[in-house]
Amino acid sequence: RMFGDCGWYLSNRDDVTTLNQEELSTTVDATATRLSVKQFDATGTLVNQLSSPEMEHIPKGNIHWFKNPKIMVVQDEKPAWNISARRAKSIEGGQRIVFMKQVVIHQNAGADTPESTLKTERITYYPDRKKAMTKALVTFKQPGNSMQSMGMNAYLAEKRVELLHRAK
Repeated sequence: RMFGDCGWYLSNRDDVTTLNQEELSTTVDATATRLSVKQFDATGTLVNQLSSPEMEHIPKGNIHWFKNPKIMVVQDEKPAWNISARRAKSIEGGQRIVFMKQVVIHQNAGADTPESTLKTERITYYPDRKKAMTKALVTFKQPGNSMQSMGMNAYLAEKRVELLHRAK
């Protein structure tokens, strides 16, 4: 469910340029501001929450572009993971989301888990599997530890991070 303001502008001008089907499918057809989307499971429990000050939709590939997106990934009996970036591109209606520029994945400390923060410039997130992956340089921090790696796989539901290459 989407919540926010919506507006329509209709024009009765004669000088409107007609676009062909290919141009229409690759052009923004909808924009939302102050977007907040919540996803619930079959029992009514919140599982994901997305917010963004601006979203644009492109029909071809069912692509959504987000400015300054924030996603909260809720987990049973553990603190939520929060993912933020400057930009994001949701592909095929959210099957995967590519976060770009100043990407931060953070989880607060829990009863049996330390605080964790991952920073990188590009990451692909698969919501159904709660998996994030990148080939870019990643900095992974926990209290008292800081590691860097070229590439990473993060299994958020399992709280497991694999640093791939040249980890130090």
